[in-house]
Amino acid sequence: MHNFNSDHAITLFSDYGDVLQYTCVLYTVLILLGPRLMEGREAYELTSLIRAWNLLLAVFSIAGSVYCVTLLMYMSESRPFYDVVCRFDYSVLYDGAFSFWVFSFMVSKIPEMLDTVFLCLRKKPITFLHAYHHLTVAIFSWMGGRHLLPSGIWFATMNYVVHALMYSYYFLCSCGLKRAVAPFAPLITCLQIVQMMLGYAICLYTAYHKFASPYGCEMPASLIRMGLLMYGSYFFLFVGFFLTRYGKRKSLHTQRASVPTATAVHEKSA
Repeated sequence: MHNFNSDHAITLFSDYGDVLQYTCVLYTVLILLGPRLMEGREAYELTSLIRAWNLLLAVFSIAGSVYCVTLLMYMSESRPFYDVVCRFDYSVLYDGAFSFWVFSFMVSKIPEMLDTVFLCLRKKPITFLHAYHHLTVAIFSWMGGRHLLPSGIWFATMNYVVHALMYSYYFLCSCGLKRAVAPFAPLITCLQIVQMMLGYAICLYTAYHKFASPYGCEMPASLIRMGLLMYGSYFFLFVGFFLTRYGKRKSLHTQRASVPTATAVHEKSA
């Protein structure tokens, strides 16, 4: 980890872009045909597998959070915000453990698509927000891996923190603690909405310096545009989800029976 070489990571994203294309095509086929193939079949429980999967992602996200939050705090205290999001610091971000965790964040978006496979096998509905999020964040992360993104530390840190809480929540639900942790579900969704607002604000800030400010910004223009579109659309989709799921008062019976699953909030963060 501490000997991680960023050159290898950039080579992976640059030379194997076709891997992302094949993955996105297969994922789209899964979304369109998976539910049809499961018609007339018994749903798979997959309880132990999903419990292990949620625990794995929770531990992974917690570890990534520790490293990235530490780095982001150090950078925020030692330099202005502009330098953090618009100037790539090779001495801090290139190679080593922190680079490993940012790289891992980008790569993890492809195996995380297994969430959708589990939904399909369990015959759970695959929402537009769920599928749209998985596809777009994988594309954005893979494109970002080809470049040195100063603001990538912000995106990775926010994602790790939210996922650490979210997958821990899913793991506890899978362990039979649904009723105990259910009150935290709307709080996690609120945190996701805040994440989208911060992500959009960072993209807007970098856009100003890239296109209007004399200082410039080292973020690629294509990724700034995609980031604005992605985080902006996420914000409206998550707000819509929150209002639909938690905005109306439910009966006590509905509140007890309605426990968020990967179908709902899995509608995860970028």
